[in-house]
Amino acid sequence: MDLRWSLLGLVAFALFVKISRSKDRPASPNNKNNMDLSKPQVGASSSSSSSPSSTHSFTHDVFLSFRGLDTRNNFTSHLHSNLVNKGIRTYIDNDLTRGEDITKELLEAIGGSRISIVVFSANYASSKWCLDELVEIFECEESNQQIVYPIFYKVEPWEIRYQKGQVGKAIARLSKHKDNLEKMDSWKAALRKAADLSGWQIKDGGHEANVIDEIVKHISTKIMRCTPLNVATHPVGIEFSVKDILKLLNVGQDKPHMVGIWGIGGIGKSTLAKAVYNSISNKFEHSCFLANVREESSSSGGLVKLQNNFLKNIERNPPNVENVAKGITLLKQKLSQKKVLLVIDDVDCLGQLEALAAESGWFGPGSKIIITTRDTNCVSPDSTYEVKELNHEDASKLFNCYAFKGDICPDGFFELATEVIHYAKGKFRILLVLEVLGSDLCSKKDKDVWKAALEYYRRCPNKDIQKILQRSYDGLHDQIQEVFLHIACFFKGHEKSYVIDVLQSCDLPKYALEVLVEKALIKIEKNDWIWMHDLIEDMGKEIVRQESPEIGKCSRLWLHEDIREVLEENTGTDKIKAIVLGRGVWNSQSIQLDGGSFTNLKNLQIFEVNGDEMLSGESVDYLPNQLRVLDWSCCSLRSLPVKLTALLTLFFSCAKSEEFQVTFPASAPLPNWFTCRQDAKLDVNGKVINKEHEFCIEIPQNSNWDNKGLALCIQSYSDKPDFPPFLTHLVHINGIKFDENLMSRDEEVWVHYIPFVTVKKRLSESGISSPDMFRVMVRLKEIFIDTERPFGVSWGVHLIEDLEGEGG
Repeated sequence: MDLRWSLLGLVAFALFVKISRSKDRPASPNNKNNMDLSKPQVGASSSSSSSPSSTHSFTHDVFLSFRGLDTRNNFTSHLHSNLVNKGIRTYIDNDLTRGEDITKELLEAIGGSRISIVVFSANYASSKWCLDELVEIFECEESNQQIVYPIFYKVEPWEIRYQKGQVGKAIARLSKHKDNLEKMDSWKAALRKAADLSGWQIKDGGHEANVIDEIVKHISTKIMRCTPLNVATHPVGIEFSVKDILKLLNVGQDKPHMVGIWGIGGIGKSTLAKAVYNSISNKFEHSCFLANVREESSSSGGLVKLQNNFLKNIERNPPNVENVAKGITLLKQKLSQKKVLLVIDDVDCLGQLEALAAESGWFGPGSKIIITTRDTNCVSPDSTYEVKELNHEDASKLFNCYAFKGDICPDGFFELATEVIHYAKGKFRILLVLEVLGSDLCSKKDKDVWKAALEYYRRCPNKDIQKILQRSYDGLHDQIQEVFLHIACFFKGHEKSYVIDVLQSCDLPKYALEVLVEKALIKIEKNDWIWMHDLIEDMGKEIVRQESPEIGKCSRLWLHEDIREVLEENTGTDKIKAIVLGRGVWNSQSIQLDGGSFTNLKNLQIFEVNGDEMLSGESVDYLPNQLRVLDWSCCSLRSLPVKLTALLTLFFSCAKSEEFQVTFPASAPLPNWFTCRQDAKLDVNGKVINKEHEFCIEIPQNSNWDNKGLALCIQSYSDKPDFPPFLTHLVHINGIKFDENLMSRDEEVWVHYIPFVTVKKRLSESGISSPDMFRVMVRLKEIFIDTERPFGVSWGVHLIEDLEGEGG
């Protein structure tokens, strides 16, 4: 039997289960006849030449400008409905009676919209109101980082550009009125500018629904990309630095240009890069911020992943990159004609730049590339901005924001705060230190405590920043410290929900994340991923290293060589709590397991292997009873040293109120304590008897549905492991089909856990009211088996009560 199960969906034997759900995804309409977004109808996207405001807030995502007579009750109405259904905040003017001038409300709506969509139709230019709207739209496009898209609805772009055909006739009629003469030039200029923008054209007989779908998809993507990056909790003192970097970038010039932002770790390079990116990203056809490049590229396939991420930001249907060399070729091909803003954050070697942006010649006219780094070898000395430390005034504001939750220092603390700021600036010049020290002292209201803290800081050797940062760690409760060390050693850059699952599996509090955020030791990024500054990460890992000079007596292992020593030489002890292998490692020699690899690891709670062929060996004699998170992709073991009874006991004891399925190996029949169980058997002629069985589970009338669940279990096994049976099992509950499962492996257990509320809901959807009894029918649908190779099947249904889930 070959159990390459990636632990088959089982993480932490059920304490931590990977849940799969199938989601229906509607296919995108494809209309090749009337529109191709990758080929603009007229020209390039608009961009502003003025300096934009990075602080402008938008009340709407989209403003619709249209001629009501032509499109209100057809195209524009359908477009508006589709935008709103997509969750896009869209303003549409439904006032059918208009005066001579645009209302204040309409002016505010135009100015408060991130994107304006102008629906040009046959009679658009006959309306002074529409033309005034168009002028206002372009004024806001210039001043507020706004984007304009034209839709040419049954008119040609050249008619708008040159005011010909019906458009020309409309303009001619308006020009006969003296009151319109002053506006005529601005109207014509706005029409010409709109006609030169990329947009969509709909001809007579075109498939409007398909075009609307494409527009909504494009606008949705654009809004997501236009969403500004989170710069900093307290962005103090960055305005002048941003202006200096913008001067270096020469944003108004067509020549592609690279600029480096250089400085020591923690001084604010990434913060400045984000602020610059937010201020000018709207000027570019495409924009991309590649964060944490040093860390991302260190993992197996990391550079390829970064190349793919970059391509996704510049291509509508990007090709998939499989290796760095191919990625370089594709990027050079795709970038050459595009105006791109690219930020490559935290570069530490030239190889990263060679894979992502070796030279400005890769990029199209007007492109700008920003590189943040601590290494001057990675940037050009002619276009490098050195990040300076904050002046005293700004440093005081930043410290006060963290220490006093405001930019003003309260009475009685001014001298103490000034001493802390002078200390931090004089010794470290790092914004991170001000942030951490301020957060550390935030809850301290006693001046004597401040004085003691300052004395502690002064005792630390010059440049010994880790001891300064460790003070925040030392002040945490024991369980919070455990969470901090887990994140520092293993889970930086992981999704918050994943980390919470791990913590709860290990009986650690999820509120610990809130505490660590408050202490400025971690941050939760906008995508809900956990971020930690590398100086703090290093501090956490150093705490673990200092636990013992012997690797086997440290609480956490993450380096390949350390893990190899412990598992191959059996030098581990009960001090080890967690082992995570594979992040940041590739082309390393496989670690060879033997029977005693885990024997000494009595208190191991977390064991993760990320990557193929990291470990080899067919069996181990022991896995710790304390193990709570087991995530082992491409596992080489042919069996687990854990009885099925123990696995299922652990599995069911931790079942929650959410449905999931899981498969794992086992080498024993379902335990006899199951609520109901039945074995399928062979007779003497090799024929299968009792191919089906019905289980009945009674539910008392006054039962709490929310507090119970149903576990369906099927196990197959064969005496000939090289020729496992292929068995399709059908599961019906009260006549309604719930599962059809093909099992083709020997000694495998499949479990489908369903909360009763879910069972009840599905039955109700099929017209069956709340039953007082569940009848579970399990049946073999197909059998492909040689009678000379005996097999067995066990079916089980188990009633689980007193769940700790949402309903319990």
